Amino acid sequence: MGINRKKTIESCWDSTNWSQNAPPFKETFTQDTFKLILHLFHVSDSDQEPEKGSSEYDQLYKFRPVLEHLNKAWQNEFNLGHVLSIDESIVGFKRRHLLVNNIRIKKHHQWRPKEYNLCDSATGYCSQTMYHTKKMTKGVFGQPFSVCKALMEPHISNNYHLIVDNYYTGVDLCEKFLINGTYVIGTVRADRVKFPNEMKVKMENHGEILASRKGNLLAVSWGNRKQVRLLSTCSIANMVEKEVYNATREVPQIVVDYNSRMGGVDQSDQMTDQYSGEFPTVKLWKKLLLHLIDRTVTNAYTCNKANPYIVKKKMDHHRFLIQLVEGLIGDYREPRKRIGRPSFLLAARKIVRHFFEVIPNGKRKKCTVCAKPIGQGYKGSKIGTWDKDCGVGLCKGACFNSYHK
Repeated sequence: MGINRKKTIESCWDSTNWSQNAPPFKETFTQDTFKLILHLFHVSDSDQEPEKGSSEYDQLYKFRPVLEHLNKAWQNEFNLGHVLSIDESIVGFKRRHLLVNNIRIKKHHQWRPKEYNLCDSATGYCSQTMYHTKKMTKGVFGQPFSVCKALMEPHISNNYHLIVDNYYTGVDLCEKFLINGTYVIGTVRADRVKFPNEMKVKMENHGEILASRKGNLLAVSWGNRKQVRLLSTCSIANMVEKEVYNATREVPQIVVDYNSRMGGVDQSDQMTDQYSGEFPTVKLWKKLLLHLIDRTVTNAYTCNKANPYIVKKKMDHHRFLIQLVEGLIGDYREPRKRIGRPSFLLAARKIVRHFFEVIPNGKRKKCTVCAKPIGQGYKGSKIGTWDKDCGVGLCKGACFNSYHK
């Protein structure tokens, strides 16, 4: 469905219009079969689900087993680079639900379920994901710090460089992660706790820069078209020349580091949405589960693209998906029931009373049951008995009974 985009599920099996006909859907299985599978599809035991409103109620219970399994599989199947990025993504869903949140930024969806992703900045490979729920623990240092800690837990103390935006960046995040061996770079809001007061002053001159350092923690405020404030535990405050809109300008090194490494999550979202197989559904957990499958396919393509043992030319994203779909379906075709009335010979064979007779005039025929074609001839000799009503040669006994069964 991600390769052959249709407006509705029914249109995938609609052959009324020649230009919209999609034979692979009909040849694999019927529309009723697909809808029946979708209706009966579950990944958790509904009988064991805690009641809504209880202390044990889990908003992600419906697909929690798949989410945990994929997080482990994603982590084990790819060697991440030394630069990682964390950002939020939005999954399209237009109905009311406890998981639906508001993100006050210009995204393609504003009121939708929100997920937090940890991705490799160079390739866009998604290693960990989690969803925003009403019962998320904020912790001592706030909810953004708890999100980063939960996503980075499998990779902590490995000298990774973590790139985040102003929703997550804070002095506590930089200092605590540096103690655990993880470096942080990110834009920061002026009203963050412990952020230097001199950095909060609005700059009037374009290109003006102000820097402050506390040990390994560097704070920079730079006047561009909009004033930019950043924190880093692995950058320096010097200026470098960079080509911007066919013109050479001096830009702080920390800004160059942030802009060149922050796009990991956006890259993963772009590849996932390009061939997304999602379709309208009233069940949010099914929507999220299909989105996780699309994210897994994107990760598989990233693994294929980054595999150094593939000598031949690498496939593009579209060709990879085609081979993946055809490989998963294989030769499977759903058995089809014959439509219409049975043939006259078949009905006569079951209803009319038959008799075993000798073929007149000494003629002989091949038995229609035991004479098998082989090459240009037949295996077996001709016989002199038949069923006159059916007009076929038949051996006495088993062949006659088997044909009229």
